[in-house]
Amino acid sequence: MTTDFTAAMVAARRAGRRAPLPASIPDDRAAAYAAQIATFDALGLGVAGFKVGSNGRTGEPGAAPLAAGTIHRDRSRITVSEAHPMWLEAELAFVMARDLPARSAPYAAAEVLAAVEGVAAAIEI
Repeated sequence: MTTDFTAAMVAARRAGRRAPLPASIPDDRAAAYAAQIATFDALGLGVAGFKVGSNGRTGEPGAAPLAAGTIHRDRSRITVSEAHPMWLEAELAFVMARDLPARSAPYAAAEVLAAVEGVAAAIEI
């Protein structure tokens, strides 16, 4: 785990500024996700959901956690600053009716669809 990296992310979040690039950064996707969870833990934030995507149709999908308190279902005011510039990305948000716990066998499409409560248009800022 990249303790220096996590410390830099925590300090930047608390100061409301962008973090300078730490000397030690995660080496791979698993290490990056571990550092993200360690950052959430250090800030006392839970996981509210996941952003799932892949690089094209043949890319390996990934699921990055979203921090609690950063998902807004209704009108909200979002503060724009140097640390939080305004970038918008259209998304589809799948609202889950139930969890899909980790297991060794992949879920069938019908199992995943049965766990979905609904789909909504979303904007990532």
